[in-house]
Amino acid sequence: MSAGISADGTTIIARCADTHPTTTFVYLNITEASNEAGRTVTGKNGFQYALPDETYRYVSVPRPAAFEKGHHWDSAAANEKGLAVTATITGYLCPEALEADPYVDDGLSEDNIAGIVAACCGSSREGIERIARIIDTQGSAEPNIFMVADKEECWYMEIYTGHQYAAVRLPTDLVAGFGNEFMLDTLTGFDEVISSAALETLPAEKGFAVYNEDGALNLFSTYSGEKRLNDYANLRTWRIHNLLAPSTAGEYDTYRKYDLLYAPDEKVSTQAVIDIFRDRFEGSPYEAEVAGGKVRILASETASQVHVQKIHHDLPAEIAVETWQCFSNANYAPFIPLPNCLSAAPEAYTYQMPTYDYDTGAAACRLKTLNALAAQDREHFGSGVEAMWQEYEAIWAGKYREALEQAAGLWAQGDADGAKALLNECANQAMDQALRQTDITTTDLIWYIMQDVDTLRYTFSYETLTLSEEPYERTPFMLLINAAEYAVLYDWNCEIQAEGFLLTKGDAVIKIAPSDGKRTSKGSVTIGDEEPQSIVALQRDAGIFIPLDQAMQLLKGAA
Repeated sequence: MSAGISADGTTIIARCADTHPTTTFVYLNITEASNEAGRTVTGKNGFQYALPDETYRYVSVPRPAAFEKGHHWDSAAANEKGLAVTATITGYLCPEALEADPYVDDGLSEDNIAGIVAACCGSSREGIERIARIIDTQGSAEPNIFMVADKEECWYMEIYTGHQYAAVRLPTDLVAGFGNEFMLDTLTGFDEVISSAALETLPAEKGFAVYNEDGALNLFSTYSGEKRLNDYANLRTWRIHNLLAPSTAGEYDTYRKYDLLYAPDEKVSTQAVIDIFRDRFEGSPYEAEVAGGKVRILASETASQVHVQKIHHDLPAEIAVETWQCFSNANYAPFIPLPNCLSAAPEAYTYQMPTYDYDTGAAACRLKTLNALAAQDREHFGSGVEAMWQEYEAIWAGKYREALEQAAGLWAQGDADGAKALLNECANQAMDQALRQTDITTTDLIWYIMQDVDTLRYTFSYETLTLSEEPYERTPFMLLINAAEYAVLYDWNCEIQAEGFLLTKGDAVIKIAPSDGKRTSKGSVTIGDEEPQSIVALQRDAGIFIPLDQAMQLLKGAA
């Protein structure tokens, strides 16, 4: 999505990275710039690529399993030149194309694309050109799709066979969204194209070329095959179109080839993009099939991580990329804002698991734990957890916007280090908060489940020795948050007193007192001079915890 159609004027590229099994955890990696000569990148299949003597600093999200095999596997990355790249998207090829130009066993594969582009390239165009040269000389080991963007341009590339590929510079007034399938029909209509020399002549010579009525080679029909459309990928392509531009999506048809590019019905916000990755076809004709496990949804539990990369056109390149990173599948896990100048992160986010096992030393493992628990009952558990993360994402977005404004001011004054430090602090605070809240909510949800485990859902009368006519209403899972920590996010002053918290903001005064810890007792909240009201308020080592919905009512919009 380019600057012309995003709500805040940024260019946005985003993707979820699937993996099987679903518990492969990811982590943050910060690769420093280097001027060491003689370095080589090694791929999962024996691919080798000689890096230039000087490489750029970049932040990425690798797959830990790759390190067991001795190589690096970056799914997405953002470097110091303001370049963002997302790769490892798999397309599918027809047998005729593969027979005409087979894959190269030790050619370029998905595990190296993002890392090479981020380490070696200062612009998106350079990234496309470098990958094209590698395929020309060393070949490709598999079909891939990737996107790369900077402050000036955004490019989309499809890698088909061992040596054939096509890349286009995307327009600024249209959006693209798709599942695991090649999307280019023809190359006409694009302002700039980079393609392999034999992209059109090879299929013509080998007899598998498919042409449109105007005589243009149809890339999808030629390289994927006209009969390759399927619900697994195409339904997701339609659904994204349906979410962003319902006026032009129409009803779903398995065998309709949907356009790569189209105009959204309205400008698209970052949160709208995030919400796409949480979509389960709610309200569509296919919602029932999701429950039956018959369709591949956007909010797939197989996603190891999800990222939304935003490029700011009015900021220095070193702080221009803002990545909203989810370290799990997106259903019930948070997206956290990270700058491309990130220099350090809490240990749990950079921790590499020594063995493939359940390991709570990894932030992604703890996030996935809550995600998996919440998914067991989407109505009673999941909906509240999703709403909680949406609230925190809104808070972090506001804090990050403020930090960016201040950082831009510091940069203009010549204080680049101060600008980077400010963004690092903002990101680390969000990462810390996300993990604290994850652990709190996980414990609370486990406690709720322990109390809720009962196959008998009808009230039994000891007087009549009969069950009620209707099942009793379940008490919904109550999301609790640290009242003081939450209040500070909305600029309240917090004073800890013997009887609880005193919160002040302008003329507003709120007192929160905890319960005495007994099972049926509650705390209280006093607003200004009003009489105290009963409220769930639990005293814990970290502070006083109250329900999220009440915290939002009391503290979010006050004064």
